[in-house]
Amino acid sequence: VIETEIGNKGRALNLGDERAEHFPRIYVDADVELDPASIRRVADVLRGGTVRAASPAIQLNVDDCSRAVRAFYRVWEALPYCREQMVGAGVYALSEAGRAGFEQFPELIADDEFVRLQFPEGQRATVREARFISHPPSHLRPLIRMRARQLRGNREIKAHFPEFAERDHHSYRGALAELVRRPTLWPGLSLYVVVYALTHALAWWQLRRGQSAEAWAHDTSSRQPTTTG
Repeated sequence: VIETEIGNKGRALNLGDERAEHFPRIYVDADVELDPASIRRVADVLRGGTVRAASPAIQLNVDDCSRAVRAFYRVWEALPYCREQMVGAGVYALSEAGRAGFEQFPELIADDEFVRLQFPEGQRATVREARFISHPPSHLRPLIRMRARQLRGNREIKAHFPEFAERDHHSYRGALAELVRRPTLWPGLSLYVVVYALTHALAWWQLRRGQSAEAWAHDTSSRQPTTTG
């Protein structure tokens, strides 16, 4: 455990890298669940070929979420971004060659987007045989705040690293057009579009006010209280 008085995720990742001695390295958010078998499967992929960045497949635990949040994530999970080579969103791992591709993590919040854009398709992968569990916000209001913060973070990454633009090929407009052709998703699709619009409007308003992604939109709605005896 390394203590630092500076509350910055990029700095924390760099402090960990200064102490770490072995590869592959796996970077895990504090609010996800990851089992040892999945860690081994991801490590095996990074040791075995051209893949330099990999992550387990995400499994959302929406048991405590509202119906609206569940409907939103049914659409989100169907997006091509979530099904095709998504790296990040809570857990990612790098091989030695992958980590050698950049000097340090930027002291920005969207480290997962920074890592994803480091690698072209073919060098990054989602390991479908591995899983990690993520707990989304339980209600729409914290969901919108969280996603607005993510959007601000992604925009900061692209502002600081414009060379990544050519690697960012996923189109939300094209993805939504694909989802429209799936009637089973229609009940949640309109809600997804509304949340998408509100998220972008909130992020735009916050950026106009000069609020950076460093201003945490901390979600406590999905956190369960613990007791000690």
